[in-house]
Amino acid sequence: MAQVQRTGYEAKGLPMGAFTAFPKVSISAESNDNIYAQTRRPVEDVVWRVQPEVSVVSDWSRHSLSAFAKASINRYQDSDKENSEEYAVGADGRVDVRRTTRFTGGVSLTRATEPRTAANAVGAATVPTEYDVARSYVGGEQEFNRLMLSAKVGYETYDYSDVRSSPTTVIDQDYRDRKATELMGRADYSVSPDTALFVEITGNQRKYDQVRPRVALTRDSDGVTVLAGAKFDLTAVVRGEVSAGYLKQSFDDLSQKDISGLAVRTKLEWFPSRLTAITFSADRNVQDSALANSAALVSETVGVKLGHDLRRNVRLAADLGYGRDTYKDINRRDRVMSGGASATYLVNRNVGLSLSYNHMDRDIVRGTGVAYKVNKLLAALTLQF
Repeated sequence: MAQVQRTGYEAKGLPMGAFTAFPKVSISAESNDNIYAQTRRPVEDVVWRVQPEVSVVSDWSRHSLSAFAKASINRYQDSDKENSEEYAVGADGRVDVRRTTRFTGGVSLTRATEPRTAANAVGAATVPTEYDVARSYVGGEQEFNRLMLSAKVGYETYDYSDVRSSPTTVIDQDYRDRKATELMGRADYSVSPDTALFVEITGNQRKYDQVRPRVALTRDSDGVTVLAGAKFDLTAVVRGEVSAGYLKQSFDDLSQKDISGLAVRTKLEWFPSRLTAITFSADRNVQDSALANSAALVSETVGVKLGHDLRRNVRLAADLGYGRDTYKDINRRDRVMSGGASATYLVNRNVGLSLSYNHMDRDIVRGTGVAYKVNKLLAALTLQF
């Protein structure tokens, strides 16, 4: 966030011909005072994590190719049923046809564990829900003097594993399996060297593997979001993107009403000094819901982050966030408040130490749901090369 240079503390990487590899591993211990995100009788535990990763980046003067692989081995000190292993692999590339024409593309595969604090988490499950996500995209950019046109097509598949609420009772998660396609088109017009106005249109299609009569609710939908705004980089003072517009999500199931209204996507970075950065963000969009009687929810979030470098190798950070989830066609609204602080000390270019605290508070403003508060304190050692 801050603009201070960290010469002497960045990873050098390992040369591999026309590529450079950047291996890293993080070892951490996290104290969590409510690992099941419960309203009453919270359970405390310590989570030990080992997170190796490696990225490989090309050193070419034109075009680019990168790949990554990372994993997280999570072990609970007392609650071993919460143990999990996660991983992700992927690659991205860019082809520079000429100075004003570029094509991009990428693929990734992720095995993840749904956090107990997630809005869609199954509270009755004896183990966390695991799921696989496969992603791919292709895109391109074309510049015409002050005008730049860009487009991107993305495709995702989600596959959720079943969980148990008891040794003999299985909670079927197949109704959440889906495929999502997104098509984005955008036009940016530069009104000055540091400011551009833009219009962006994004369409989406969400298709679920199970529909009526196999399930009580068909969750298939189609949507569109239209945004207009400005992107700017005003020297070292402020930079970012501000946009607002209109969104609509239409559902195949006639029992589910369409969602329409304001769309927002904003991120601003303000630099009061070369050592301090403050980031403001706001977002309003439509997300899928896993509740039995609601296909989607409107997510509204705002946040602020502060970063300050005491020295080149000492960074302090803090953040505050507020969110509201309003479920469609049922009388439920959740309020989520979060905050945290962290300190990072870079011993040298290969070793880093960090300490962080995070708080999350979910309140059910109306309707039925699980309210909870979670506090986490984490200490980590990071080794990079």
